[in-house]
Amino acid sequence: ELVDLARQLNWYHTIDFGEGFIVKGAVDIRPHFHLYRFPPLQGKRVLDVGRASGFFAFELERLGADVTALDLPPGKPKDLPGLPEGENGGARGRLDFFTAHALLRSSVKPVWLDVASVSPVELGGEFDLVFVGSLLNHLSDPIRGLANLRSVCSGLCVIANPIGRFDHLLSRLVTRRLATLAHHSEATTWWVPNIPCLLEMAHRAGFSDVRVVTRNLPLRIRHRRRGREVEGIVR
Repeated sequence: ELVDLARQLNWYHTIDFGEGFIVKGAVDIRPHFHLYRFPPLQGKRVLDVGRASGFFAFELERLGADVTALDLPPGKPKDLPGLPEGENGGARGRLDFFTAHALLRSSVKPVWLDVASVSPVELGGEFDLVFVGSLLNHLSDPIRGLANLRSVCSGLCVIANPIGRFDHLLSRLVTRRLATLAHHSEATTWWVPNIPCLLEMAHRAGFSDVRVVTRNLPLRIRHRRRGREVEGIVR
């Protein structure tokens, strides 16, 4: 029954359940997972921020981590540009994640929490690794969100985020672009930073020794007009 349900759902992440059963999502991270350069995680406490279908949470668990996976509470209004509170439908319950959780017999701990409310008290302490995947561009105040995540990070934070292809003359400047609000139904992005800006945002949030891990992570997005979205990874 779970397999039949999985085949009917819309997935954000492509997930391989083994024995030839793979669900196709909007994003397939599998060919690029090694580019994130996660450290050894056996016995480490890990926070996955913005879990979506759960690909990263389940992969980090497979690497031996004790994973807590964070997502926006169902029904809570999203921080979307141009849409007044109550008009964006709120967050959904992510049936895809919980179906995958059951199929994989996972021990990942799901938590409903807005990044704006993240604290050691809310999450029961700190984490050896905090992973922030494709989230900062969806926050109106990404530095405040990062500062909250810094408060629960006792070790390493890995940040993957879409980066802008700015003019060559601006490539060394700290620059971010306010995303164009073309259609409310497609308005999910506030800011598109360049690499220097992404680094500076992490510094301003309280992280030290911030480094670029991967500049070009080509992720093909299915069901989008654009065929490719480029991400950068810092830690």
